[in-house]
Order: sequence, then C-alpha cells, then structure tokens
Amino acid sequence: METITLENNFHNSSIALRPSKEGRLSASQVKRTKKTLCGITGCTCSGALGTRRPQESQIEVFYLPDQWGMFRVAGAYIFK
Repeated sequence: METITLENNFHNSSIALRPSKEGRLSASQVKRTKKTLCGITGCTCSGALGTRRPQESQIEVFYLPDQWGMFRVAGAYIFK
C-alpha cells in the first residue's frame, strides 16, 4: 500500500506512514503515530490514533487483551 498522511489539526501536526500490503499498521506504528500527532498526556483532542478531523482514509483501530486482561491497541487497518 502507498504512503498515507494522517493529521491532527488541533496541534497542527501530521505523520506519513506506510501500511503493509493488507493496509495494516503495527502496534508500534500506532504508538508512534499517537505520540507524533498528540504526545500530550491527558489531552482529549483525539482518539486512539491521535487523529483529529476527517482523514483521507478510513481507519479502524483494533485492541487485544494483554497478560493482565487490559485491552491495548494492537494495530490498525487503513481502508481507502
């Protein structure tokens, strides 16, 4: 899949990502995206991925339980 750009217009930040061929972002890509777009602890400007405003692509974030039963972001799928 080609490179996509995600944006957060509240903090005026953006990031370019290259999803896998299936359109999947890894957990580390999601973490880096959230930190780049909105790295402020406790800020409520965005969702799990750090985006704010409609994006060019549809994004589906998915969660899996960790060893303690807490749900953590496991990755995301990008749909064009």
